[in-house]
Amino acid sequence: MVREKISVVGEVDRAVSDKDAAFILGVSRQTLCNWRHIGVGPAYLKINSKMIRYRLSDLQAFMDSQRVDPNADPALSATARSVREALEAGEEVAA
Repeated sequence: MVREKISVVGEVDRAVSDKDAAFILGVSRQTLCNWRHIGVGPAYLKINSKMIRYRLSDLQAFMDSQRVDPNADPALSATARSVREALEAGEEVAA
């Protein structure tokens, strides 16, 4: 199976099919199609009206852009910070 042979190491500019891109991202092909139509998701190459390809480097960039670091979230409320700090200190927190 082609999808099992995809290696990102050393092949970052290789273009893959939407099927392989969906496998890499852990979403369905239909989800990728929906994302394209509403203008979200990873960058893609439109070879012709029926051929869409994704560069591995674009898939990696998209995944990197979706990374959430809860320690750096400025929207974290003061209460949530207090709870997290208490848990990290080994204190019990009332629900």
